[in-house]
Amino acid sequence: MDAIVTKSSADEISVTQSSARGWYVVSLLCLLFIFSFVDRLILSLLTAGIGQDLNVSDTQLGLLIGTSFAVVYSLAGIPLAHFLDRTNRKRILVAGVVLWSGMTIASGFASSFGMLAVFRAGVALGEAVLTPAAVSLIADMFPREKRVLPTAVYAAMSSLMGVGGLIIGAAALQLAESVSPSVGLAPWRIVLVIAGLPALVLAILFALTVREPVRGRFDGPVAVRMEDSGFGAFLSYLRSNAAFYLPFYLGTALVVTYLFGIMTWTPTLLIRGHEADAASAGYSFGLVGMSFGLLGAIFWPRLVVVLGRRGWRDPIILGLVLGCLVGAPVMTLAPAMPSEALLLGGMGVVVFMGASIASLLPIAIQTYGPPHLRARLMSFVMLSQSLIGYGLGPPLIAKIAGRWEGDGMAFGYALLIAGLAMTPAAGLCYFFARRGLARAPLP
Repeated sequence: MDAIVTKSSADEISVTQSSARGWYVVSLLCLLFIFSFVDRLILSLLTAGIGQDLNVSDTQLGLLIGTSFAVVYSLAGIPLAHFLDRTNRKRILVAGVVLWSGMTIASGFASSFGMLAVFRAGVALGEAVLTPAAVSLIADMFPREKRVLPTAVYAAMSSLMGVGGLIIGAAALQLAESVSPSVGLAPWRIVLVIAGLPALVLAILFALTVREPVRGRFDGPVAVRMEDSGFGAFLSYLRSNAAFYLPFYLGTALVVTYLFGIMTWTPTLLIRGHEADAASAGYSFGLVGMSFGLLGAIFWPRLVVVLGRRGWRDPIILGLVLGCLVGAPVMTLAPAMPSEALLLGGMGVVVFMGASIASLLPIAIQTYGPPHLRARLMSFVMLSQSLIGYGLGPPLIAKIAGRWEGDGMAFGYALLIAGLAMTPAAGLCYFFARRGLARAPLP
């Protein structure tokens, strides 16, 4: 009897220790996610300085912020995720973080548009590792019934820092402006150097303190039964379940095209259309975005749990449908609001509704994807988000805004048109994905 009690106590201690280690890793992954967004979005606060010093247009800046980053980020993510599904995830993750932080620092010393584009591609290559690795690692650190919370916490960083990263960027910009005369570098260059340093420190900490978990440890027979993790098997799996994955990825691409346009050009809209300076634009939009993003990050996973308990079918996908269709009117009208207060209020609602995408996509991949394919399934989310959404969104919005050249509200009109076209279409795609699950549930 004593032996049984001792064994039970030992098992409980082991589970508790494993959970504590898991949350420690989640905290590091969240910090890395935060600084990845800072490094990714910082250029949207630096458009004036970069445009003047390197003599580039708004459309070129849109390509720089979006396309040059997105093409590498999305296409590199697939082969990198292939290795993440088959080899040591920790080592690949650390290498990726060192690469992106180093390239962010190097961007501060670019002397031409082409050089800056190359450095930004390096940032994209490094960041392409993070989320597929995080989704796969978290799934192997928590039992299936306990994954929603840590995954939602990680995903919440996207909702918070998608615009909240601008607060960090604005603080860095103010610091850079104060030291620029004594350092002899333009403020935008100093900002990029500052932005790259924190992730480099976190990479060292991750390398020294985190152990690689056993793959599929909490997935039981499924992890053993589906042994073939080759790329051919992955493509075969996607083809067999195209009724779900095709509209799922297409809907993601459409709504993220709009959301990345919002994140990229709202500071510029505040500066040109409402006469804010760059730092205050970053602070105001960042504070509103973080507040509403936090509410959304809490609300949407909780809604999914409640819907599931009440018997609603596929509540995760239903949450994505609601986020797009219920939010479509505000997403369409918010950018064209005539006052700064109304614009920021509307953008807060946009961020709240957009949090459904950021918080529920990783949970969907963990729920519907088999253990040996999760990193690659997540890399396809990144492909649809980045190659189409991030790559197309900023330059497309800039191109549309060019029709009202010289008008301070040009980007507001362009974002209105994008919201009208893309958010209802994305909601319909998720609706069809949910219907695909009803007709042919995933194995």
